[in-house]
Amino acid sequence: MPRRDRRRGGGPVTVLPGLRQVEAGQYEGQPIADAQQYEIPMAWLRSDRGARIPGSINGDELDARFDDAVQTIYDSGDLNPVAFSHSAATMVWVLMNVNNPDISLYANNPLPNMGHIVVVGSPREGWTLTEPNGTSIQTVTTADDPEALNMRSVLG
Repeated sequence: MPRRDRRRGGGPVTVLPGLRQVEAGQYEGQPIADAQQYEIPMAWLRSDRGARIPGSINGDELDARFDDAVQTIYDSGDLNPVAFSHSAATMVWVLMNVNNPDISLYANNPLPNMGHIVVVGSPREGWTLTEPNGTSIQTVTTADDPEALNMRSVLG
């Protein structure tokens, strides 16, 4: 059941279970610098979605649960929805699902805590990344760059 944010008089707040962090599995509790759970999502971005974080999830499982949550948000009819989730989980889902992925963002410009990503589109027509963490990007269409379609095919 949606809750009202009484602190700001805002609209309903709905907690969606699909918008949660990438579980660390056997790496739980280790310092991020020592944990290897962030290497597996890079494999997902390179089309190996079956790769599994030991004791945790694989890329298909992350994608499915995020897809369910995003569909719920889309079906709400809100024209400007805002969703909060773990930065790595958000970045990985976005890069696995947009039609203009730049997987170097995951390694070279990761989404910080409280960072934000803007995507436009729909679950049916697809998504376009327009703003990774406050930086507007030029979108590339497949007509401009035939490799963009190939990359999407590899990632999706």
